[in-house]
Amino acid sequence: MLRYYRWQLAADAHHRTGRAVPLPGGTPGLGTRTVVRHWPVVRDELEAGRPVPLGVVTARGLDVRRIARHHQVLAWGYRREGATVVLRVYDPDQGPRDDVTIRFRDATPAAGTAFGHDLGIAGGVRGFFRTGYRPVPPPT
Repeated sequence: MLRYYRWQLAADAHHRTGRAVPLPGGTPGLGTRTVVRHWPVVRDELEAGRPVPLGVVTARGLDVRRIARHHQVLAWGYRREGATVVLRVYDPDQGPRDDVTIRFRDATPAAGTAFGHDLGIAGGVRGFFRTGYRPVPPPT
């Protein structure tokens, strides 16, 4: 929960320097965090054939009650359409559909990254991060 809240408080674009690579005194925005730090890890896991649980950040601001607006999905594949990444996800709010996506460009994220989506949520996506998951076998 704390991670969602920290991301909720962050700006969408890089602060102070306006560069994709954070410089001393600058704070990376959610576009930089998502595209530079988290997307490569997610991509590598997907290319290795492993689905990746994602925390999807939607809300912004100080109000801690907005944490309930964030979402979780399971990334299971991706494709490129030119400069756009189309991340294929399972959204528990959409049922057994396999056509749900999050779309973004993975170049120059410092100015803020626009995320398109057809998730079962109201509002926009500001960024995402890989969440921890440890499988637990069902009882026998």
